[in-house]
Amino acid sequence: MKTMIVDPGRKELLAWKCEREDFEFGAQLVVHPSQQAVFIRDGRIVEILGPGMHILETSNYPFLRFFTKLRYGRYFQAQVYFINHSYHMAMPWWLNQKVRVELGVGGGRAMALPIGASGTMNMQVDRDQVTMFLEYLLGTGTELSQKAIQDTFNSMLNSVIKPYLSNALRELKALAFLLDQHTETINHVLLQRLRPEFSKFGLILRDFYLDTFIMPEEDPTYQSAKRNYDKRILAGGQHDIEYEQAVFENTLADVQGQKAVKETTYQAQSDYIRAQSEKRRRDLEGITSIQEHQFDTINTMIKNSGGSGSPAVPMGGDMTGMMSDMMRVGVGLQMAKEMSGMMTDAMNVANQNSASFASAAAGGWVCASGHQNAADSLFCSKCGQPKPAASAGWTCANGHVNTDDCLFCPKCGQPKPSNLPWTCSKGHTNASDVLFCPKCGEPKGGR
Repeated sequence: MKTMIVDPGRKELLAWKCEREDFEFGAQLVVHPSQQAVFIRDGRIVEILGPGMHILETSNYPFLRFFTKLRYGRYFQAQVYFINHSYHMAMPWWLNQKVRVELGVGGGRAMALPIGASGTMNMQVDRDQVTMFLEYLLGTGTELSQKAIQDTFNSMLNSVIKPYLSNALRELKALAFLLDQHTETINHVLLQRLRPEFSKFGLILRDFYLDTFIMPEEDPTYQSAKRNYDKRILAGGQHDIEYEQAVFENTLADVQGQKAVKETTYQAQSDYIRAQSEKRRRDLEGITSIQEHQFDTINTMIKNSGGSGSPAVPMGGDMTGMMSDMMRVGVGLQMAKEMSGMMTDAMNVANQNSASFASAAAGGWVCASGHQNAADSLFCSKCGQPKPAASAGWTCANGHVNTDDCLFCPKCGQPKPSNLPWTCSKGHTNASDVLFCPKCGEPKGGR
């Protein structure tokens, strides 16, 4: 049975030499996925085998013909090195001497302080630079460990990191107590600067981290500066809290003020819309707000005319009893005067309506301004208004006939029913619930 050569490998090593140097033709060599096997003869690399199982026969690998065979022709001699291409993680580095850097300590002051630093790095052997790696780092040794790499490269790291770190912290105007805020920027720059240095030796620097700044904690001057800085931070924090509270209160006041303005604006808009709606309703009914108020007052007086023990007085009857009642319930003389004026206006309207009705009965007509005109006149001789179209009029509950423009019966005060048909100025008759004439578009109650 042919020999099988399987090297278990060691994770902490980057490269090591196989213990055997005599190999049998036909033997099986197993190379792990993260490895390469390097054959060396007379101090030079002859062949590099990648991952897999390799049967060492000249038919498979012609390079084996160049190896010296022993007398029986079954064996050949070679030096075989295994290269570990896996990631070598968290390899430590450190500054062997502190760097003196002028750093801010708050309050516009600065101090020259000795600063140390340490961290870790991740690397691997470059598959395309195995020859360079073995030549410069392994040499004639039997193995190359992570510690050996650290010892070899730490001097180089110091020569690059020290001057950069000093200049970078000075340019960043870093505070001595907040250096950790700048590690990400420093790590990125150092990684770019160190990669070419590692590449010269067949290594790939994957990651580089500055993990810790070492401060002069034992220095009394530094300790004093740190205490003063902490006091200023605490005072500033309290000031920030008070400032944020003041900003919050001002913002809250602004929001409340805006809310009040919006509520006032909304109320004003609602009142305006309500007033416009009422005005539109009065326009359609053909009355003014004063007339509506007068009508409401009259209706109230009619309803209350029997109060305080007095008998009810019908409209158009003796007003003495009603006025006496008003005085008895405490309404002043001024109010009585105003109510008397309102009643006078209402009676004038009734008289005008009566005159209009009488004129219409006699064959003449009265314009909207109250001017009397002959029956055959088509326009008012005083104001030029056109003669209104003939109307069927309406009859109150007591049988009195009234013209269509009378809102109250001038004889008994009965209001005009709301369900009567109405006629526009062009003579088109419409149902009571129609607000605009469908033939000419004139609104109910006139334009």
